[in-house]
Amino acid sequence: MASHKCPGCGEGRVPAHMLACNKCWFRLPKCLRDDIVFSWRHDHENHRHFVADAIEWFVENSRSPR
Repeated sequence: MASHKCPGCGEGRVPAHMLACNKCWFRLPKCLRDDIVFSWRHDHENHRHFVADAIEWFVENSRSPR
């Protein structure tokens, strides 16, 4: 099964159909989660933009020192 590292914590393996691990998914602001879920179901054209916004949020709100 295809997987990738979580963009939030960088740990573990997340199934390809998910953006982040559960812990990090719920760290995202609800408005970002809602945009991603809605676009996945109803607006595939803009889905990648919402995912990029979420990844940018993870980068800006990283818990690890840079």
